[in-house]
Amino acid sequence: MERSSYEVYRLIDRESERLGLEIRWAGEVWCKPGFVLNRYHKRFLLIYIYDGVCLYDDGNQFLRLEPGNLILYKPHEYQHYKTEEGAPLHYYGIAFSGRMVEEIMAGMPLVQESIHNVGVDSNLAKAISNLIKQMMIVPPSRSEIIWGEFFRVLGSINDVILNGPHLDCASCHQALQLKTAERYITLNYNVDLNIKEIAQIAGYSVSWFEKLFHKHYGMSPITYQMKLRIEKAQNIICTDILSLAEISFAVGFNDPLYFSKVFKKHVGMCPKQYRMLQRKNVSRDNRRHTGS
Repeated sequence: MERSSYEVYRLIDRESERLGLEIRWAGEVWCKPGFVLNRYHKRFLLIYIYDGVCLYDDGNQFLRLEPGNLILYKPHEYQHYKTEEGAPLHYYGIAFSGRMVEEIMAGMPLVQESIHNVGVDSNLAKAISNLIKQMMIVPPSRSEIIWGEFFRVLGSINDVILNGPHLDCASCHQALQLKTAERYITLNYNVDLNIKEIAQIAGYSVSWFEKLFHKHYGMSPITYQMKLRIEKAQNIICTDILSLAEISFAVGFNDPLYFSKVFKKHVGMCPKQYRMLQRKNVSRDNRRHTGS
């Protein structure tokens, strides 16, 4: 059966591979009576039923889902649902993927179940509508705005699941936004940060974002990135594969001398001394293992 109307506003995120984020599509969907969907999909699919009835296949039977029900299909799950004869279906849908999304969602109540009854919540519908609106007007080069809206949607869903419709959990929402920013920094630890871009992803002004980040993580975003770079450098130094200059470039420093200065500030010794110490430790452990 064909859809009587299928309106979807798309954004193909050109930055998705670098950021580990991609929204394949988001929009409002109208399905005609008797419509059936049968497919496997490699992305998350979020469906928020706004009007009509959806018959959802849970693997054993068809469950009758009404307005206010939310469905989450995980990547590579079998997607099977249909509409009733004589009754159309109207829902909001978002298809998305990426390693950053999976890590952030891992601790959310949303992923614990496939179906949630969140009610016909005006705040949630507004958040999804704002996402769709931004996807229509924001160019791919400003994808951080889209992701800010997307994580606001996830925050709204999380709030509703935890607290019920129309209630606001500012601390939960804030923690999710900051976690989003932290994952972005972690995935791009060796790239020069654009604080304005990250603040937009988190949904805050630059000054407020820096204040909240410092309060939550105990340091500024730049210091947090430097900490990640040095930790990564320590791991690479222990492998004894790259030269110290090569390591400095690999973790995002353009100047090996500056890398050495920052490394000593964080570790208490310069990279050369740290490498020598690690070699001695490995040699001592090897002697213990061989009994010599």
